[in-house]
Amino acid sequence: MIEYSEQHDTILNEPDVSSTHKTGTYHISTVEQDNGSSEAESLALSAGERKVPRNQAAPVRTTIWNATALRWSPLLGLSCLVFVFLTIPAAAVILHIADGAPAGNWKISPTVWLVAFTAIGNKALAFAALQGAIITWWLRALHGSTIERLHRDWSHGAGAELWSILRAGRKTGILAITTLATNVILVDGILLQRAINVVQQPADQLVTLSGPLTTPEVPTNFTGGEIVSPGEGQHWEMPNVLLAGRTAYGPVYRDFVTGSPINATNVECPGLCQTTLRAPAMMQTECREVLTGRINLTDVMSTETWPPICFVRIGGIVFNNTGMKVCPSLALRTWPTAGNSWEGLTVYYGTTDEGISRKTSGNLTVMTCDFRPAVADYSAFLNRNGSIDVDYAKPAFVAWANNTSNFVGRTDVEQEINSTLAGIARTLQVLYDQVSALAIMTQNGETVITYRQPTQFSESLVINGEDLDSSQEHLPLYQQPFDKLRAAMNEIVFRTSIHARKSFDDDTLLSWMDPGLTLPLTLGAKRVDVIPKHIINWWFFWGAAILQMICIALVARMYWGSWSLGRSVSFCPLEIAKAFDAPLLRDVPSNMTGEEIAEKSRKRRLLFDDPARVYCPMKRHEFGP
Repeated sequence: MIEYSEQHDTILNEPDVSSTHKTGTYHISTVEQDNGSSEAESLALSAGERKVPRNQAAPVRTTIWNATALRWSPLLGLSCLVFVFLTIPAAAVILHIADGAPAGNWKISPTVWLVAFTAIGNKALAFAALQGAIITWWLRALHGSTIERLHRDWSHGAGAELWSILRAGRKTGILAITTLATNVILVDGILLQRAINVVQQPADQLVTLSGPLTTPEVPTNFTGGEIVSPGEGQHWEMPNVLLAGRTAYGPVYRDFVTGSPINATNVECPGLCQTTLRAPAMMQTECREVLTGRINLTDVMSTETWPPICFVRIGGIVFNNTGMKVCPSLALRTWPTAGNSWEGLTVYYGTTDEGISRKTSGNLTVMTCDFRPAVADYSAFLNRNGSIDVDYAKPAFVAWANNTSNFVGRTDVEQEINSTLAGIARTLQVLYDQVSALAIMTQNGETVITYRQPTQFSESLVINGEDLDSSQEHLPLYQQPFDKLRAAMNEIVFRTSIHARKSFDDDTLLSWMDPGLTLPLTLGAKRVDVIPKHIINWWFFWGAAILQMICIALVARMYWGSWSLGRSVSFCPLEIAKAFDAPLLRDVPSNMTGEEIAEKSRKRRLLFDDPARVYCPMKRHEFGP
């Protein structure tokens, strides 16, 4: 039992214990508790001292444990506990930010942050537990203990001897439980990492793309012009006209014919971006039926009189060849037309109904539709490689384009007329103008039936290919070509706007369009591709948080009563030796820490017992130099 009282020194050189000197020895008092009796034995450890006779009580030499306000609280250990506690909300904030966020948004993965927090937090908790174990050990020593219990407290606490803890059985106490908890706390790092899962999900992320892309209108006179010659053309309803494309429009025609992908070389999307692009479009203003007639193949082959429908003019095309009966089943024609203040396109198309295929008789209906250039919004997808996928079928109307040429006042005098849509009309003529028709003629006294299928586009419209055979008893049945033609026109003008934006500066392009239009350099988009995202399982976080709180509570419990110590404590051997009244340190003040004791006594030499009585191959057993 450690005792403390007023300061004075006693030296036991003679049996007469009344003599006192300035220098003397401290004594260790031991208490026997096995039989309920107490016996004090004073051990004189300095050379030449004599023991006090057993029948004579030894004077108890005690010292005062001086308190100091500057060292009364274990601030460092408590600070570590506070830090460990703060790692819980810090981990929650990291998980909350990461939840649903793309994994690529983190320069340093959230798992790395969690590992860092848990690693530092676990080290801090271990340090706080060590400080708490030291405080508990000293408190128990001051309030009365036994050597066995003090040793057990050391091994279960600061010593962290797990095997001793596991076999302690009924002697397991708060120190042992806390030590086990600080070892089990390593699991919280595993739980926190398990809380983060990386899954593939749609990005659903708003992004801003930079760079020029489209023009809202087809620039005036950008695509080509018309060369008009006087006189009535053989197959035309208007003077002979040659549509000429300009050099700048050439790449648009080439890319459209070859089906080359549209590339936005100046705009990069981090993945697959869905956006709305403002660009020119051809909007339908009117569609009307101009001709309908019945065709009966039996009548056509057996009579010299052709059905009226076989003499039609569709978009200026005349089906009237001597010696041949020609009855069309599909007719397509596109041509630039002029309104009061704008230029447009007129599309003529005619198709037979289903009866002409099934029953060899049916109706041919010819329609004419007018299209006017407009500003529209397209739904588009921008890919990571710069290519653009656009829905050309039904762009959303924004405004009419009034920057096209006015053809009113055209004369029969040979002249060249600028045209904003001439190159586009020429492209449509080359690819889509055609007549698919049944031709009946007599050769060598026999009736010969042939069918004219001029282009790949008309073949793509056939929907009854299984009915066609060599006897030509059925005409092809065509699906309505209007939707495909409208999509083709929109694709051409869209490609034109892309190419124009790449070819000319913004000021020049704005001068070729209606006033008030702009050419934006940024584009809002939404990422819709599948990307890796962090998904948080909060149950694992709560498990780690509860485990951490239990450990913090257990460690904090060991700090209770630390204020009664009145000074800092440690497990420094010098500090323990001083507290237990070791003769070597009797002249050192009692409230010194181990570091202060070492500083005060740093030049004191020690001799480790009598070399003659110690078995060791060394010739000299001495501490220090």
